[in-house]
Amino acid sequence: MNNNPLTVVINNSVYRYKAGETVEVPDEVAEAIENALELEPKPKKYLSKFAQLVERSITEITEDDLKGIEKIARFAFYNNDAIKSIAIPHGVKHIDNSALAFCDGLIRVTMPDSIEIIGGKVFETCTNLARIIVKAQTPPTISEDTFSYLPAGCVVEVPAEALGAYKAAPYWSAIANKIKAIEE
Repeated sequence: MNNNPLTVVINNSVYRYKAGETVEVPDEVAEAIENALELEPKPKKYLSKFAQLVERSITEITEDDLKGIEKIARFAFYNNDAIKSIAIPHGVKHIDNSALAFCDGLIRVTMPDSIEIIGGKVFETCTNLARIIVKAQTPPTISEDTFSYLPAGCVVEVPAEALGAYKAAPYWSAIANKIKAIEE
């Protein structure tokens, strides 16, 4: 656990919380945060998980860290160089734009079979990313710039039986030379 405070700005007032402190969010504030950040499920649960991730110096995000989340919000882990590995749990359907961008320490990302949408610039400037594993049988919907910033040596692994579908899918075809069958 690091000792860096969590800073929250609400209506131009700055609040600082030390590691280990609990922040109780009133329902009306939680609803406003949910609407602003498009968080699912309700943000009280999300914020408690997020606060845990922010408050500790974390290098690996496991499925348990994100359990119960259906969508990884825009900029969720943006510019966090400490993260080396992320395993997104079953149930997550959507990773929003730039959710993992500028995570220079990130080496490996594992996405569940439930993933349906991967937003744009998700991997922008993830300079050490070597392996992305996508377990979905159907290629998730991606945008033109979802994989635009992958390092040259990065491999995208998908289920062997879906290899052809991925290589032919819109925008996936642009990285067909990086798509391989999952190696466990």
